[in-house]
Amino acid sequence: MKISKKVLLALFIAASAGSFTSVSIAEEGRTSFSPGDAVDNVGKKIDEAIAAIDAGKDKESVAELIKVAKDSSKEINASDKVSFATNKARNLIKNAASEAKNGDLKTASESLKKAKADFASIKSQL
Repeated sequence: MKISKKVLLALFIAASAGSFTSVSIAEEGRTSFSPGDAVDNVGKKIDEAIAAIDAGKDKESVAELIKVAKDSSKEINASDKVSFATNKARNLIKNAASEAKNGDLKTASESLKKAKADFASIKSQL
C-alpha cells in the first residue's frame, strides 16, 4: 500500500509538471523571425526613421520610430560574432535616438545610415 501511494504520487507529480509547457505560457501575439528576416525588418524600420527625418517630422515621432528599430534589433539571434556586431550597430541606433530627442536630426540620420550599413554587413555574416 505504501509503495502504491508513492507510485501514484510520483505519477501525479509527473503529469502535473508536464501539463504546463513553455508554449502554453508563451507571450501572446509574439512572432519569431529567422536572423535574416530580423535583419531585414531592422533595415526597414531604419529606413522609415530616415524617411521621417527627410520628411521633416518632429523629433518625438522620429525618436519613436528609432525606438521601434532598436526594439526590433533585439530579435536577431545568431552566433557570438553576429551578437557582437549587432550590439555595435544597436549602439549606433541608441545614439541616433538620443540625438533625435535632443533635436539634432541631421546627426541622428547619419547615425542611422551607419547602423543600416552595419546591419547589412551582419546579414552577410549569417
